[in-house]
Amino acid sequence: MKTTIISLFTLAFSLTGLMAQATFTNDDRGTAIGHLEKTKAEIMYAVKDLNDAQLNFKATPDSWSVANCLEHITSSESFILGFIEKSLEGEANPAMRSELKFSDGQIVTMITDRSQKAQAPEPLRPTEAFGSPETTLKTFLERRQQTVDFVANTQRDLRIHFLDFPFGKIDALQGVLFLSAHSERHLKQIQEVKANENFPK
Repeated sequence: MKTTIISLFTLAFSLTGLMAQATFTNDDRGTAIGHLEKTKAEIMYAVKDLNDAQLNFKATPDSWSVANCLEHITSSESFILGFIEKSLEGEANPAMRSELKFSDGQIVTMITDRSQKAQAPEPLRPTEAFGSPETTLKTFLERRQQTVDFVANTQRDLRIHFLDFPFGKIDALQGVLFLSAHSERHLKQIQEVKANENFPK
């Protein structure tokens, strides 16, 4: 059943996410929530039943562990949502849509592409801020629910409010997809750590 739901979501995303629409629709809302829920479930599955040695294993002294990745995902959740909410404080400006360079699907593809490396900003680097991986996961789930609730309940048109990123301007709905894709990017990093030949059994 889970596989079927994910497959249906993937099809829906490929059809509705090819090009950004001019207004925030119910389809947009459903697609964003679907991606948020999908990546949440996959992160939960990826860290389920890992012991301390597995959670804290690092392939090299400078690389991140599963616990580090989970902390970064959790810290970034509220950080990025804060930028999205801030973008809604200004006046809507439909004319700015002409400045968008990427479709919804391109945003997700670009952010989840692990072949392009990036350095995390200082405030989002792992510092064991949540005390334990268990507390980190609990905090992530709480913050992800806040993001889902925001998307589900907002009455603002997320297509005519905008955020500026180094790679260009995106609308607020694309900001939500960026957030979800960012967590998927680091889910892939978790999977890479677990696939290392020296990962504890």
